[in-house]
Amino acid sequence: MLIIIALYFGNKLLSPKQELKSTKQSVIGTILVEKSIPVAETKIDSAGGKVVVLAKDNPITGLEIDIPANSYKDAREFKVSYSKISSHTFGEDFNPVTPLISIDNGGGYSENLMEVKIPVTVPADSFAMGFIYNNKTNTLEGLPIIAQDGSSMTVATRHFTDIIVSVIANAKLKNDIDTGFRLGMDDWQFVNRGSYIAPGGHCAGQSLSLLWYYTVQPDGKDLALYNRYDNNGNKPETPTIWEDDNLGYRFASTIQQDIDWGGFAFKLWKAQRGVSDDFTWKLFAYSMQLTGEPQLVGLTKEGVGGHAMVAYRLKDDELYIADPNYPGDLERRIKFVNGKIEPYNSGANANEIEKGNGISFDKVGFTGKTTIIDWSGIPARWAEFKSKTIGDNRFPGYKMVISSDKDKTETILNDGYVSSEKLIRVYPDSKAVKVASIYRDGKEIDRGEIELFPGNNNLGFAIYGDVDGNSEYVDFKRLNIVYEAKEAGKPNITSVSPNPAKVGDTITISGSNLGEGPRGQGLNYSDLFVNNNYSPQKTISWTNNQIVFVLKTAPGSDSKLSTARGDLKFKINMAVESSKPKNELSTQIEWCDSERTMKDYEYKYKLVNGEKVKVSQIEYYCPYKMGVCEGPANTICAEYKYDATGLKRIE
Repeated sequence: MLIIIALYFGNKLLSPKQELKSTKQSVIGTILVEKSIPVAETKIDSAGGKVVVLAKDNPITGLEIDIPANSYKDAREFKVSYSKISSHTFGEDFNPVTPLISIDNGGGYSENLMEVKIPVTVPADSFAMGFIYNNKTNTLEGLPIIAQDGSSMTVATRHFTDIIVSVIANAKLKNDIDTGFRLGMDDWQFVNRGSYIAPGGHCAGQSLSLLWYYTVQPDGKDLALYNRYDNNGNKPETPTIWEDDNLGYRFASTIQQDIDWGGFAFKLWKAQRGVSDDFTWKLFAYSMQLTGEPQLVGLTKEGVGGHAMVAYRLKDDELYIADPNYPGDLERRIKFVNGKIEPYNSGANANEIEKGNGISFDKVGFTGKTTIIDWSGIPARWAEFKSKTIGDNRFPGYKMVISSDKDKTETILNDGYVSSEKLIRVYPDSKAVKVASIYRDGKEIDRGEIELFPGNNNLGFAIYGDVDGNSEYVDFKRLNIVYEAKEAGKPNITSVSPNPAKVGDTITISGSNLGEGPRGQGLNYSDLFVNNNYSPQKTISWTNNQIVFVLKTAPGSDSKLSTARGDLKFKINMAVESSKPKNELSTQIEWCDSERTMKDYEYKYKLVNGEKVKVSQIEYYCPYKMGVCEGPANTICAEYKYDATGLKRIE
C-alpha cells in the first residue's frame, strides 16, 4: 500500500488584525508498508473479553486487547494484523519500533475505555510513544499511555485504527515547541461558566471544539476562531457581552454532553495518576514535536474533580495553556520543575473560581483528541451550529412574548414586531426559563417595563433556567421592536354625571380619546381642572374613555378639561341645598391633625338676643395621604351638642 502526500510545516505568524489569520502547523506525511499479515481473530460479545496475539515468530506476539463488558451492544469480530514499514516521510523524529498494527472490529466507538498492551523494547536513553496513523488525513495522533515497563506499553482508546510505536532519543526532545496556535486568535472568546445542560462547566466541550476548529478549519484555511462568532458573527461586535455568543456557547455545552466527559475521561485520568510526571511531560513534548498540533490536557485532584484545557506550546520547561476559564490569558502555564509537574490552579468553571472555590490540580494527564472522544460526531454538531439549531433538542424551548397592560393580552414576539405602546413587558412563554438581563445598544437596562424609543429598538435578552436551585445559562435572544405611536383622535365628552352636583360629589366624565392620567393624587393645573381659578381636582381613575374625580370646589361657568390631546369645556351645575332656619347658622373648617388625617368640623349656632350661641358640633373624618383626603366624603365621626354643662358627645 503506497500513500504519497507532501510534508509541510506552516510557519506564518499573523496578528488578529491581519484578516484574523491562524498559524496552523500540523505535520502531514506518508507511510509506505509491505503486505498485511493477519495474526489474530476473535469474536467478543457484550460480556467483554480479551484478544491475544499468540502466533509465534512475529513482531507483535503477546499483544493484548482488553474489552470490558458492555463495551458494545452486539458481538464484534476483532481482527489483528500487522504490516512492516518500508519508509515514511514524517522526518527524523519519527522512528517506528513496531510495524503498523491494524485492529479492525467494524468501527465505531465503544461504551467503555479499552486497553491495548503492545510488546515493545525501548532503547536506552530514549522515549517511546504510541501513535494513531490516519491514512485519510495522513496525520499522526499521540495515544494516552497508562502503563509502561521494559517490554511493553499499554495505551487506552475507545476506537481502533492503525497504531505505531515510535521512539526518540531523550536528547532530541525539544524544549521549545511551537504548534502555531495563538491565544486571542484560535481559542473561543467567552469564559466557561457552565450552562443549563452542563451546570458544572463545559471545559472539555470548549477545549475540544476549539481544538477541532483549529485542526479541521471548517470556515476555510487559517481563519481564526476568536471573536469570529462574537454576537454570533453579527455587527456590531459586543465583546463585553458574552451571553450573546449563544451559538458558540451552546456548541461547547453540547459537545461536553456528547462525550460523557465525567465517564471516559475520568477513568483515563484516574488510570494515568500512576504515570510519572517525567513520562507525562515527555508525552506532551513528543506529541507536539511530531504532530505539530496542540494537545488536550486533563487535570485531576483526587476526590475533587477534573478540568480540561489545551496545551499549545512547550518552552523552557513550561506548557503554555489555553484555559476555558481564562480565555485569551497569555500567562497561563503548567511548570515542570526538578522532574515534577507543579500543581495548576483553576477550577470547575469561572463562576466557582469567582466564589473562591478554585482548585489546585495536582495531576496532569495526556488525553489525545480522538482516542477518547468521538471526533466524528463534531461535524454534525457544527452543521447545527451553522443552521442556528445547536442545542435545541437539549436546552429548554421557549418563545418570547410581549404583554399589553391595556388589554392584558400576550403576543408571540418576532423580530421586527411593531408596537404602538411606548411601555412594554417582554418575557418567555415557558415557566422553565426567565429573563436574567436585558441589553440595549450594548448596555444592560432594567428588567422590568421597557420604554421604547421611536423607530427601531434593538434589544437583547439573556435567558436562564433553574437547575438544582442555581440559575444557569440557556440562551440569548436578539429582537428588534419597532415603536410607532398611534395617531390619537381628538378628545370628546359625551356625558358628565352627576349634573347638577355639589362639592364632595364623585364626578364621572365619559367620552373618547381622553388620554390617561395619574390616579389617587392631586393633578397639576395642566392635567385636570374644573373651575376658573384652576384649582386641581383629586382623580380616582383616568382612562381613555372615562375620568372619575372628586369635586373639591364649586366650578365656574367656564369649566375646562385639559388632556394631552386637547382641551374641552364643560359645565357642572351646582345642586341647590335646602336653606337653614334664619336663627341657625353654621361654620365649617378643615384641618390636618398630627396623625396626618383630614378632619372637618361643622359648628351650629343660634341667635340669642342678637348673639351667636354654639349649640352643636359635627366632626367629619377621612384618610389623608400626599396632601389629599381619600375615602368617603363627609363621613361623620362624632357629633356633639352643647347644654348648660358644656360639650357632650352623642353616641
